[in-house]
Amino acid sequence: MRQKKLKADFPGLKIAGVQHGYFSAEEEPEVVEKIRQSGASVLFVAMGIPMQEKWIRKHFHELGSVCVAMGVGGSLDVFAGRVKRAPEWMQKHGLEWAYRLKQDPKKISKVMLLPRFVGMVMKDRYLRRGRQGISNVSR
Repeated sequence: MRQKKLKADFPGLKIAGVQHGYFSAEEEPEVVEKIRQSGASVLFVAMGIPMQEKWIRKHFHELGSVCVAMGVGGSLDVFAGRVKRAPEWMQKHGLEWAYRLKQDPKKISKVMLLPRFVGMVMKDRYLRRGRQGISNVSR
């Protein structure tokens, strides 16, 4: 159902595979192998914050041809029409996240993890720059 709507909304979209996010840790190697065998170059992971980011970090180096992996949370539900989007004025002003938070206040604790995640990324970049030297930072 979601695949049909996404393909209708985005003609030319090629979906290399689909996997629900309710697999066990024991099933992870099989899921990773399916992704690697799919030949996908872009991977969207919709497991929710922070699980999707942790999963990507853990497995990115194993995913073969995948060069971009992105945690998309509930975005696929929005594209598939299962969840209503924020009013247009909120979308235009970058406030859709606030609308989502109003719809589901329980997510505030997950959203509060985002600044920590950004800080971890910045720290990692800074430490890498120190090890590799300034000339390699702009890659």
